[in-house]
Amino acid sequence: MMGAYSIRRLIDSEKSSSLLPTRRIRTYRYALIARVPMLLDRFEPERFYDLRKPARTELEVGRLCNQIIHSFVFQIYLEHDSTTSVVFNSDRDRGKHLHGISFEDLAALFDYVGREDIVDYSGTMIDGIQEVVNRSNHDAVESGRATYSDDDRVLIEWKQEEIPAFDQQILDMVNSRMAELRDNVQRENDHRA
Repeated sequence: MMGAYSIRRLIDSEKSSSLLPTRRIRTYRYALIARVPMLLDRFEPERFYDLRKPARTELEVGRLCNQIIHSFVFQIYLEHDSTTSVVFNSDRDRGKHLHGISFEDLAALFDYVGREDIVDYSGTMIDGIQEVVNRSNHDAVESGRATYSDDDRVLIEWKQEEIPAFDQQILDMVNSRMAELRDNVQRENDHRA
């Protein structure tokens, strides 16, 4: 639960990648098969949710963390195949379904966030409202703009791209537009003559 809170805190304080809250994580959903569980029923989710028929689904990291932080049910299960999973739902969702995630996938999320490093950021201020976009080492690698340079998947090496300078692109665009305008003026003058 503290891991989920830590991730949400990083997101809320804009100290993580701006893409992290919408990153999708593989989860399972178990349908409600009985009455809505009440407070003392939270310790027996198998009575209220069909744990034998999981439906594959995904949750965004932000929602996953909120479901765990505000959990009505939060239990660790040892599965038949000796894997471990966590089942959870919030007080709002207890009348709909129960979520589940493999312990391996949850640990992978914590590892991913723990190795995240903000490598680039930008922002705007419009009418007193500031928008910040953070890009992490993982974002750079996943977009193909960099590669990991260490075994811990933290440090990156940027791939060199031959991109014309922004100023040159602006000058080329202005020159092209000016040439069009000169041609239009010349045609109008020729037409009048």
